[in-house]
Amino acid sequence: MLAQVTDANNVTLYISLEWYLSHYLTTFYVDIFMCILYDIYMSNIRPNRGLPAPYVRQSATICKALSHPARFKIAELLLAGDMTVGDLARATGLAPNAVSQQVKELVNAKVISRTKRGRTVTCKLTHALAANLIRTAQREYQLTLSFRDGEAI
Repeated sequence: MLAQVTDANNVTLYISLEWYLSHYLTTFYVDIFMCILYDIYMSNIRPNRGLPAPYVRQSATICKALSHPARFKIAELLLAGDMTVGDLARATGLAPNAVSQQVKELVNAKVISRTKRGRTVTCKLTHALAANLIRTAQREYQLTLSFRDGEAI
């Protein structure tokens, strides 16, 4: 098994892990060596090239879906757990048909999923990125409550 390692000068080295481990390392250092190789590998995946294009498209779609205040609020409510469209309508103050329209947009963006039982539609937040964006916004809001005019309250 060869490990490809690129150093700061863009010099690529190919190291045989078996040979290196059997000739130079004691068993105590094997774990440390593997951790170092893993760190080097992870740092070389995409150092300055940005995210892969499919992930950028998916992230942009999710951000676009959450850019509408009603959709953001619906996703935020679903962060706490599954809710029906009727529950979401009562919590947001929107008409049920307006909530259904916003839910459809969130489903199309794969931010949430919905299940229908009879006449009841239950929604669930399904995308981790959307959940993380909402949690980040909540943390930022809590920080703004903690400070006023640059001074801690």
